[in-house]
Parts: sequence; structure tokens; C-alpha cells
Amino acid sequence: MGKYVMECPRCQTPLQVSTGLFAKNKITCPKCKREIDVALEKMAEEACPRCGGRVIYDRSKPSSAVCPTCHTNIKSGNQEEITCPTCQMHLNVDKSAKSYTCPQCKTSIDVQARLAQKESSKMAQVVKWEGENGVFIYRHPAENFKLGSQLIVKESQKAIFFRNGQALDVFGPGRHTLETQNLPLIGEILKYPTDADLTFSSQVYFVRTDGVMPVKWALPYTPLRNPGMNFYVQVGACGSADIQVMEGNENVRKFLAKVIGTSDTAIEQYDSAYLENKFRDYIVTRIGSFLTDIITSSNINILDLSSKRAQLSDMLIKEYNEMLEEYGLVIPPKHFMVTEIKLQQSAELDAWIRQESDKVLKLREEGILKAEAEARQGRILVEAQTEAQKDIISAHAKAEANILASRAEAEGIRLTAQANAEAYTAQAVAEAEEMRLKGYTYADETSRQLGLEAMQNGLPGTGGGASGSSLGDIVGLGVGMSVLGGVVNMTRDIMNPVMDQMSDFGKRPEETAIPQSNLVGAWNCTCGKSCITSKFCPDCGARKPATDSTWNCSNCGQRDISSNFCPNCGSKKG
Repeated sequence: MGKYVMECPRCQTPLQVSTGLFAKNKITCPKCKREIDVALEKMAEEACPRCGGRVIYDRSKPSSAVCPTCHTNIKSGNQEEITCPTCQMHLNVDKSAKSYTCPQCKTSIDVQARLAQKESSKMAQVVKWEGENGVFIYRHPAENFKLGSQLIVKESQKAIFFRNGQALDVFGPGRHTLETQNLPLIGEILKYPTDADLTFSSQVYFVRTDGVMPVKWALPYTPLRNPGMNFYVQVGACGSADIQVMEGNENVRKFLAKVIGTSDTAIEQYDSAYLENKFRDYIVTRIGSFLTDIITSSNINILDLSSKRAQLSDMLIKEYNEMLEEYGLVIPPKHFMVTEIKLQQSAELDAWIRQESDKVLKLREEGILKAEAEARQGRILVEAQTEAQKDIISAHAKAEANILASRAEAEGIRLTAQANAEAYTAQAVAEAEEMRLKGYTYADETSRQLGLEAMQNGLPGTGGGASGSSLGDIVGLGVGMSVLGGVVNMTRDIMNPVMDQMSDFGKRPEETAIPQSNLVGAWNCTCGKSCITSKFCPDCGARKPATDSTWNCSNCGQRDISSNFCPNCGSKKG
């Protein structure tokens, strides 16, 4: 399938016509909408470049373009077909020509450069870039590619097809076969036919994605009015910034379109020096306004600018990253540095600095005096608080001492009372035990004491002592016989054991043995042993028989009592 160019008979618009079995016989001019019969309008007329003679020939057959005067074939021999880089029109040009103007888009074409590219594209079956140090963008010399060619992209690279000022298909690291399936944007523009040998024209750019573009910048003196000033101060600064391409195919497209769209398309590679010059202007033209806005909005004193360089750098990174986003670029954190800030000296600035220094010294002196006064007041307050705390502690100590003394005194009284009570109880228990052992009660002892007192001192109203009293007097005074009887009985009970012992004095032990009836709890065994006081018989080992429920009163001596209380003295069964 071949192609040639013909003009519209009406508007002289250049038209590209195909030849071959499936070529169209009629085409429509896109400008004037005239329908052209290719078979009739394919004849052309040109002047012979050698003798200037008139040459009429068939456009589809360049070999028929022969000058009738000098017999020179104006479309063969030294002619070569090239492609217009702008409109992609196929053109026949002289191989020795230096330039040629496209009849369709009026683009001036470097014929020798296009011929060189055409020769290189015939052999460019593999497209790759080794990646040179310091180069960030590289344009491959081949512009015509066949489907099925191999594209090799290395690590930290992106390959972008660029056409008509647009960044189209992007390829990452790896080996790629150029086919219509993985060239959707190129295919949309070119409208590929199904010819497997079809070549398409495009520029391929390789972009480094891991490199950092260092940019050193310097800000000329810029007027700045510090808060509180009535004049402008000239401020200058310098520093550096590291710029890199953001991740993502869209950011690579943005970066390439911004750089290539504003530069000469004949440049084959863009190194760090080129990009530094480009973005240095970008930074310097904006840093003046950024810096003055930040200093004013943050109310930073110009005398503190040098100490605020890190803070200013972080603020400037935010401002620039918002603007660099449209380029697909970013400044990483801590990669924008303001290394130096200078103030241009002037008489007004010197006077203002002296005035500010005096203010600072005065404020510092006032601050020192205020701090001393506050310290003095605080010391007085602390001393007062210390004295009050001492008084409180002393009062607490005295109160605790009084409480402890009161507790000790109460405890001593309690212990004394407890000891007296325990002694009295012990004495009473001893006396009660003694009376129990002697066989009389507390009532009997009281009666005995009263009787003795009556006999010794006389009764009240008799006028005499014990020696002058008589039984008739005692009865006459109303003293009951029970008192005397009690005294007599107790005396008898006390004296009876003594007299019994005296009567037994000198007798043999068996003659003085206590009768069985007088031994409390004694029992007689069936084996003949009598007067046994233990639980088992010492002769045969028989157990003591169970006794009846009667009991003997230990108080008055009443025996064989079956009730719970003694019917004689009222003592409880013990």
C-alpha cells in the first residue's frame, strides 16, 4: 500500500491519498467539503528543477514525472520520502535539500535531520536508554517504530511516548512489545489499520525517577516592612532545594509536558544543569513574596531571622510543594534549606536596632526588678506559710500528747480498777471456798459476825457491854433466836471436827478410819472391797456402779437431797 499527496482543485488543500487494492476512488476535502475523483485529479503539474520546463505527471506514479525538455525525472533519483513531524504528512523531497516547507501545515522541516532519523528508525527494532549520570530526561533519536518492536526500560526509569505536545502512553521498568493493546493513547490518535508491518511516528522520552535535582538559589535584596517599623528593610537570602519526580504515571506525564512543552524540541537530553537553571528561576521569582508573607503573618522580628531559618525552610517547603504539584514534582522534607539571611545596612536600620536594643534592655531590667519583687513576695509568703505550718504542727503535737496522756491515765485507772476487782474477786472466791469447805454460807457468816458483835459490844439501847448483858436483855431487845442459834450452831460445827480429832487422838489408823457413810462418793465392790473412792475396784477392776440422783449439800450438810435446791439452806445443787 502506497501513499502520495495531491491538492484539492478548489481550495488547494494538500490531501494524502492511498493506493492499492482497497484504496478509495473518491475522497472528500476536509476544508471545502468537495468530493474529488482521485482517478481524474491525480494528475499534477510542476516545474522542472533543472531547466524550468513544464512537467505533467501522475501523482501515484513518481516515475512518470519526466521533463519533456531535459528528460529529468523530477520525482525519482535524488528524491526521498519523509514524514512531516507536525502533521505526519508523507512528503517527497530532494535528498540534497537542507530544508523543506510542508504544504499542509507550513512547518519548516530540517530535511537532513529527518533523513537521518528515518535511517536510524529502520534499524530501531529495540528501543532503550542506558541512563547517563546527571541526565534526567533523554529523547531517543528514533521516531518511526514498527509494531512488534521491543522497548526496554530499566529500573528507576519511565518511558513516555510524546506526540503533538502530549505525553501519552507510559511504560515502567521491564521489556515491552509495542502493540496496539499496550499503546491505547497512541492507537487512539493514529487509528491503526490491521497491517502488521505498520510503522507509527512518535517521540520516546526516558525519565529518571530516582534522581534528585539539586537547585541552588539566591534571593536578591527584597524590601520588607517589619511589624512596628515605619520604613522598609532590604532582606536577602540564599539556600538550596532538592526536587524529584513524584510517583505515578500521571506525575511523569505532567513533568515531561511542562519541561518539553517549554523547551526546544530538538534537545536530545536534559541534564541537571538545564533543570537547575529552569527551576532556579521558578524558585527565585516566588521566594520573595513567600518569604515576606511568612515573616509578616508569623510576626517574626527581623533581628530573629537568622535563628528562624529552620522554621522558615519548613514553611517554604509547604508553599513550593503546592505549586510544584502541577509539574508532578515534590521537595522531600528537610530538602529545602535557607542557609543564610542578610539585612542590608542603612542608617534607618541602625537607628531602629539601637532603639529596639534599648527597649529590650529596659524590658529586661523591668523583668529583673519584677522577678526580684515577686521572689521577695514569694519568700515572705513562704516564711508566713512556714510559721503557720509550724504552729499547726506544734498544736497537733500538743493535742496528740494530751490525748496520749489522757489515754495513759485512763488506762492506768482501768488497770488499777481491774487489779482491785481481780484481787477482791480472788479474795471473795477464797473466802467462799473457805466457807464452802467449812460447810456454811455467807448468810451464816453474817449472822455469826452480828452475834459476836452483839455479845462483845452489847445491843443498842441496853447501855452496857458484853459483860453486863444477859439473855433476857437480848430477847427483850427483839433479837431473834435465830441469830443466837446460828452462832451456836456455827460454833458447834466448827468445834465438832476438832473434838472428833481430839477423841481419835492415840487410836490406831484402822480404829480412826472414816466410816463408809461419811466418805463422799465412796462405794463397795461386789468382790468384797469396801470404801472405794476410785472409778474402778483396785482388787477386781470392776467399774463403779452408777449412783442415784440424790446429792448432799456441801453448805449445811443436808444429805440425800433429790431437788435442785437444798430444802435446809437453799443452796443450789452443785
